[in-house]
Amino acid sequence: MRTPLRRQCAHFLTMLLPDGAPGWVYEKLGIDYSALAPADAALVMQYHYDYTSPERKQTGYPVMCWSQNYRYAGNAIPWTLFFAGRLFTPNYTIDGIPVQDYLQVRRVAQHACPEHAS
Repeated sequence: MRTPLRRQCAHFLTMLLPDGAPGWVYEKLGIDYSALAPADAALVMQYHYDYTSPERKQTGYPVMCWSQNYRYAGNAIPWTLFFAGRLFTPNYTIDGIPVQDYLQVRRVAQHACPEHAS
C-alpha cells in the first residue's frame, strides 16, 4: 500500500483540517499547542492579524507563505520527530513505541481510516 505524505509545512500547524495534525499529536509529544504563538514558536494568524482592519496586508502580520513556518519550532519539532525521530531521539517513545514509528503509523491510519487515526 502506498500512502502519499504531502510535504507542506502546514501539516503540523493546520490542526482542524483532515490532512493536518489534530491536537492529540501535540499532546502526545508533550507540546502545549496553545502556547506556541505566545512563545513565538509558530506564526498563528489569530494572534497577529487584526480582523477589524479594512487592510488586507498589515504590518503586524507578515504575508503568509507556507515556507515561513518551517523556521518555527512548533512545526520543526514534529517534522523532525516524524521523519528522523529514530536518528535524533532514539529513546523517545510514546506508549512504548518509538516516536517516529508512532507518528508515521498514525499518519497512514489517518489517511486509510480517519475516524481511527488517534
